[in-house]
This record gives sequence, C-alpha cells and structure tokens, in this order.
Amino acid sequence: MTRSTEEDLEERIFARLDPGGELGTMLSGFCALTGDALALGLVRLLAGRDVDLDTAAAIDQQIQGLVSGMARSIALFTPLGWAPTKVVPVPVYEEALSIYDRSGSADMAEQVLVDGWNADGSLALRLRRLLNLGSDDEEWSRIFRGRYDLVRKALGHHCTGAYEASVPIVLAQADGIVLDLTGKQLFVGGKPKHLADSETLAGLPEGLRLLAPLLAESHGQTTTSGSLRRHGILHGRELGYGTLINSTKCFVLLLAVMDWAEVLVQRLVEKRRDERETKYSGRAERDDQGRWLDRRGFAQAKRALEWLSLVQGGRLRQHGRYETDLAMAPPEHGDWSRLEQAKLTMRVSGDGQSFVAVRKVDGQDYWFGLGEKSGVGRWLFAGDCEPPTDIADGVWAGPMDDLPSDWAQADPG
Repeated sequence: MTRSTEEDLEERIFARLDPGGELGTMLSGFCALTGDALALGLVRLLAGRDVDLDTAAAIDQQIQGLVSGMARSIALFTPLGWAPTKVVPVPVYEEALSIYDRSGSADMAEQVLVDGWNADGSLALRLRRLLNLGSDDEEWSRIFRGRYDLVRKALGHHCTGAYEASVPIVLAQADGIVLDLTGKQLFVGGKPKHLADSETLAGLPEGLRLLAPLLAESHGQTTTSGSLRRHGILHGRELGYGTLINSTKCFVLLLAVMDWAEVLVQRLVEKRRDERETKYSGRAERDDQGRWLDRRGFAQAKRALEWLSLVQGGRLRQHGRYETDLAMAPPEHGDWSRLEQAKLTMRVSGDGQSFVAVRKVDGQDYWFGLGEKSGVGRWLFAGDCEPPTDIADGVWAGPMDDLPSDWAQADPG
C-alpha cells in the first residue's frame, strides 16, 4: 500500500469514527493554535499560563497514531481473513503490527491476533452485543436471541477445541444476518455492493466487500489445506478447516457483520414502528396477547416511572425512607425535563416505607403505574383507566405475579 493510498484509507476511517466531525474540528483548531506562536501566546494571555495545549497536541498525535495503525491493520490483515471491526483489542493489533515490522512474518503476526482474541473471555464479552441488535422490536429481538443461542453454543465448541463444530455454525449466522437484512448472501464473488456503507469499518471497500469474496471462493477438489473457504467447508471439499485460527477468524467476521448490521437493523425497527403507529393510531384495541396496539407514548411513560423507582431506591438506601416530595427528586434529563416529571403523580405512605406513582400516557386514555414496598418488592399497573392508589387492589400485579403485558412489551423511544 502506497503512502497516498494509506492516507486516503486513514481519512475514510477517521470519518467513520467521527461521523459528526466534532472531534476533527476540535483537533484542527488545537493544531492551528499550537503551530502559531502569536495565537498560542494570546490564548495563554486570555486563559492563563496553566492552559496546556501541549497535551492537546499529544492527544492529536495519539489519535493519528491509532487511525494509522487501524489503516495498516486493515490493509495487512483483512486479505488474510481478519475482518475489520470497531471492537478490536487495539493493543493486540499494535503488537501484531510490531511483530510483522520486525520479522516480516505474517504467520507470527497472526498468532498474536489469535492469542489476543482468545484471551480473558474477549470473544464472549463482545459477542453479547448480538443481543442488542433489534432489542426494541419484538420480532427482531426474537431472531437475534435465537442467533445468540447458537453462537453461544459455537463458542462453547471453540473453547473446548471442537473447531470443526464452531466454524460452520458461525459462518451460517453471519450469512443469515446479511440475508435477513438485504435479501442477498454474505459469501458472494465480485465486489458485493450490499456490503458497503458509509458508517462502519466493516463497510469500507477494504472490509467485508474485500473479505467476503475471498471466503466465497469455491474448491475444485477435496483438500485438507486448512483454508477458510465457506463453500469448501459447507460442501465437504475442505477437510482441514477445524483449526483455532479459522474458528477465531469466523467469530471476528461475525463481530464485523454485527457492526455492519447495527444501522440497518435500527432503520428497519424505526420503519416498522412508524408503520405500526400509523396503522393503530387512535384505535383502542388489544392484540391476541392483551397488549394495547396504539403504543405511542408508552416508552416515555414507563421510562419516567422506572427513573423514579431508581431515584427512590437511592433515597431509601441513603435515608431509610422514600422521598415524599416529587419536586425534590432529580429529573431524568436535567432541569428541562421537569415538565415531563410533573406528569407523574405520587403518593408515599406515612412511614416512608412504600410509594405509588402513576403516569398517564400522552395523548391517550391509558395509564401506567409503579409501586414499591421496602423489603417486599414492586407492583405494576397498565390499563385504560386510572388505577387506584392502593397497590393491594387486585388490578395491580405484585412481586409474585406475571408482568402486565404492556410492561413486558419492549417499547423503543
């Protein structure tokens, strides 16, 4: 890779790490100041001699070094089967580059990556992000929970050395995610446009668009070469694929696909939510599981009550009783959200050991309620009438009851 090509890749990486441009603007300003003696003197005169622009310059150099290292890592390791992802263990990749620079051995550098990715539960922690995809949508959440269950089993195989089992499972899940979101496969030849985006490292032309065709190459005959080629593995033409390095690369590929999928999933979730709101707006109906169909404002109402519960728990621990004055409870998002907080009504028992709060949903005749008793548990209410303030009333669901269906349903926003 020439220096001009490397600089171009660095610029594109930085743009994806700083999509709003705020960090780049700040660093450019600091660089301009530190390079101008007159401007530097003026800043120190106005702000005092304690202003430390040298530190800012050092931060700028660190960021430039980080981005440069990422560019070199992508250029060197992606063609070897290591997908670029935002969750790479940076020190590991820095060490791998250093090993390569000193030895010229890609094998030695890759061994550093294998060791680093498999250290200290690194993969398991990062793979849990799969559960966050589509978590605001019931159908997508169900799909990704199912995928996570399979990936977790694959990780178990990986950790016990059964790489011949982990590799096909993970390849299938990575392919399935892409297929769900685009209607096209991950492992295709050429330069697949559906894998490109302007937001993620995985969506770089040097990312999945480069790697997927390499992994999609077909096998003309049965071999035991140990190559990571999806076609040969799943069609029984590559018999030596079950290795630690191949299994690790598959998990890293899945992490990259997860990065790539985040924005697409969120767009689909928002589109489905907008379509649902348009369809059911103003309709006082329930689905076959008893859930209210018009869910506008539900998320805000439930979040306000959950925040109050968190605040009241802190008051109880600190003072031995719940707060009686709602105005004394800190709002969720600063003073500007006092108007939202004022939509709550709250009653606290005389001994300060229990409270009940109720919130009417904006624009709807629907209410949510939350009550707690110290040392006993919490009570929840959801319904199309204002609940009684006595949580002993049967309309409230207690600690041993199932969640009300509209509390159990996840609501984005």
